[in-house]
Amino acid sequence: MKKHPSFSIILPTCNEADNLPLLLDRFYILFKTRKLNGEIILVDDHSTDTTLILAKKYEKKLPLTIIPSTVQKGKSNALLLGIRSVHTQYIVTIDADNQYHPKSIIPLLSCVKKGADLAIAHRRYKNGSPIRILASRCLSYFLCSFLVPLHVDALGGLKVFRRSISKNWTHPLTPWSFDLELTWKAHCRGCEIQQIVVPVYARTKGESKLQPLQDTISLIATALKLRFTTRE
Repeated sequence: MKKHPSFSIILPTCNEADNLPLLLDRFYILFKTRKLNGEIILVDDHSTDTTLILAKKYEKKLPLTIIPSTVQKGKSNALLLGIRSVHTQYIVTIDADNQYHPKSIIPLLSCVKKGADLAIAHRRYKNGSPIRILASRCLSYFLCSFLVPLHVDALGGLKVFRRSISKNWTHPLTPWSFDLELTWKAHCRGCEIQQIVVPVYARTKGESKLQPLQDTISLIATALKLRFTTRE
């Protein structure tokens, strides 16, 4: 008798054909060696490359469900769409650009199963442009400590949390605000938030969907709105 999955991995994709095979191969090894009882929900945000074709090749190899979108609405909407489709207690969100190795999920998942409500990957950069790393750290501090008093690495793309945190969350404020909004919701509800240091690697293939100036301004506006107009 097939067991119900104990956790769900939400994997948002958009034109990640260059990165997806390696990522799913890593997930296959992780599931096999760790004998994990989980599922992967791949939510594709209207890719125009071969992302979906490649993903379908793994449907028999992995506990993989693919949810395609005909309209591109951004990462935040893709993640919420995936979250609304699952029924497990524990949810994992991870980017598809191979900046995080899937094995980094294990300590975060363990942390939540032991009692935390939200486990955040605190990014330790292993490579990449020093200027880009500095800019990322400065933005994270400005948004997550100065504007919004979270004092955690809320902008990172790897998290594990209890599904109850996302209950009644119908839509994100912006296409890239999911991580900040989720952490703020957990903070406002008095949830236990823990950080675990994990390695993060620079993207080597494909193009980032972020537009640095436009999306930074959008995130600042989101942080201000969360801080001064909402309490959840």
